[in-house]
Amino acid sequence: MNSPFVIYSIRDLSIKYGGLHNQFELRVPDLQITQGEMLALTGASGCGKSTFLDVLALISSSMHLSNMKLSFGNSEELDIASIAIDKMNHNLFGKIRRKYIGYVLQSGGLLPFLSVRENIEAPLKLNGLNKDKYFNHICKVLDIQKHLEKKINKLSRGERQRVAIARSLVHQPKVIIADEPTASLDNDNADKVMELFVNLAREQDVALIVASHDKERMKRFGFNVLRQRFIKSNADELISEFSRE
Repeated sequence: MNSPFVIYSIRDLSIKYGGLHNQFELRVPDLQITQGEMLALTGASGCGKSTFLDVLALISSSMHLSNMKLSFGNSEELDIASIAIDKMNHNLFGKIRRKYIGYVLQSGGLLPFLSVRENIEAPLKLNGLNKDKYFNHICKVLDIQKHLEKKINKLSRGERQRVAIARSLVHQPKVIIADEPTASLDNDNADKVMELFVNLAREQDVALIVASHDKERMKRFGFNVLRQRFIKSNADELISEFSRE
């Protein structure tokens, strides 16, 4: 078996936003994320978890500030800042996301005018892939086969999250990113959904990166936890840093 490869290589990342007052800065001094790793970003609201996820998912408006390199197991390493400088290259970020990254938003991010089946199939169609046995497998594991022809508004919150997870996994990406995927669920349902999520991610050997306010739950499910600390916090400036514990 080949050794896990490094997907994200980050050094001295610094992203700032805000006006003359109330400035926020996100810092990541040194971080590597490898194939198959489960990594949790924990901390209070406003500490930059979602901002960092947007950087990792290549949807941040500050990508030109991101001192980050990406690799997906091939010989090519992508320098994100260099790509972002040239606006002609920005379509490349969309292509990378579409092929290699699955993103579960806190709200689920499902399209209400599509059926459950159509929502889950969307990444396959965007990548020119055909539905295969894996589609049926994840629907069975997540117990959503009976909901496939329903519209999203006919589902419970837990069912919607399972559909969002299925959609993020169906095209078998290299990275799954999830922003508080169980925040709207009660404890029992949150554990059930997280267990299914983790098992499917391990089955695919993908990197699973989750933002959560619940550090203990993340540790219980086997996640490595990034330490978050405020380096500076006052009325005019907030500096938040993520690093390995």
